[in-house]
Amino acid sequence: MNLPRTAFGPSSLLLTELDAALTRLEAIEQRIREAEADRLRELAVIFDIASAESEDDLSMVPAGERAELAYRAVRAEVAALTRQSERTVERQFDHAQALTRDYPDVYETYRAGRISHQHTAVIIDAGTVIGCVEHDPNAESRRRAYETVVLQAAMTETPARLRPIARRLAEQYAEQPIEERHEQARARRRVVLVDQEDGMADLIAHLPAVEAHGIYRRLSAMSRQIERAEAAAPAGAGAGMGAGPKRRLRDEIRADLFTDLLLESAPTAMAAEDLAGVRAQVQVFIPASVLGPEVAARAGWAAQSGPEPAVLGGYGPISPDTARELVAEASVWDLVRRDEATGEVLSVDRYRPSEQMRRFLRVRDQRCRFLGCRRSATECDLDHTIDAAQGGPTTTTNLAHLCRAHHTLKHHTGWRMTQRRDGTLDWVSPTGRGYTDRPPGTRAASTRVRFEPALAVPSGSPPPSESPPAF
Repeated sequence: MNLPRTAFGPSSLLLTELDAALTRLEAIEQRIREAEADRLRELAVIFDIASAESEDDLSMVPAGERAELAYRAVRAEVAALTRQSERTVERQFDHAQALTRDYPDVYETYRAGRISHQHTAVIIDAGTVIGCVEHDPNAESRRRAYETVVLQAAMTETPARLRPIARRLAEQYAEQPIEERHEQARARRRVVLVDQEDGMADLIAHLPAVEAHGIYRRLSAMSRQIERAEAAAPAGAGAGMGAGPKRRLRDEIRADLFTDLLLESAPTAMAAEDLAGVRAQVQVFIPASVLGPEVAARAGWAAQSGPEPAVLGGYGPISPDTARELVAEASVWDLVRRDEATGEVLSVDRYRPSEQMRRFLRVRDQRCRFLGCRRSATECDLDHTIDAAQGGPTTTTNLAHLCRAHHTLKHHTGWRMTQRRDGTLDWVSPTGRGYTDRPPGTRAASTRVRFEPALAVPSGSPPPSESPPAF
């Protein structure tokens, strides 16, 4: 893409004005978060007053006629005062109680402006698996431990990135094992039809996460192939459902494929044989403890000592049985060896070693390395931090995954990036503000994972041994 000039480059006359506006925005955001935190505190106080009036413990679900009436009276007045629905106020009461009572450190961090309301919601939602003191006296100590580690991630990640991190952190302190919860949840799988306006309807499938992610990624891979074919076709030629002079958007192609595959068994947009080879790819991180001590011993490294779960990339924890089934069916899979104490990735081995550097970087990065972006590494470009044309080496210490949008941003705007030896990226905005993105890694207890510089593989280096691990 050729742009006439670098957007907000060092010579831009608007940088000073932009910097001043961003400084004002930062101060306003701080005041908003402090006020929002104070609002939640008052909602929690009001809830406690209702509880005292009823002479009963309302908790989240009022019990008894007097408790119910006291709660409804207060809820109605807050709704009238704030001009909101009572249902909305009820959700706010729940959030305020959970945050101020169960996560005091998260609340104080929120009030200090270091995390947002969305961060607190992610932390609370993920923490529901920990349970409550009423059912388990040890739940309080487990929640404190979870709060400590999840806050470290919350202060450096966006809410969207925090969600899978919080889920796998909370899983280590869960009241009920994920295997049991998964079986119970799997029994509720279903397909739901919801009629909508303008001749449309929603077909919603509630499925196990691995299958759902696999279906979506296969549809995406097939739609990209069709999109390229449509782009190369003569204007107005088009083929398949909804074809015409106007080219379809990616979402439209995905929806048409979904319809064709279910109604016709084969998509009409392209010949079935053209898409037969398109398969879904999902990234699953499986600790040695899930596979069993025999596998770990044969690989020459110790099984994990902690209860770290298997994780589906972009989603969160999955049951050990699901992970073991995936391993049994996979034709090729990577083994990641890391330091138990630091979480440092030491090596990546494979049954059929190839493109060692790309595999290492996919394990290290997992997603686009721009701030807040969650696009999977499998859908990103490998970008030279220092351009190859300027002498930048093709090594793992000079390469990182960037999605096409942020790849373009790096090369055609005033955003600049440097890479540390451990894979951490330091971004500098056009106004000179600094931001850090650390490799997500595979250790659930931390997002701060260091990678061994010695694994940098220069371009043209001989491939690793073709011998598979001794399994």
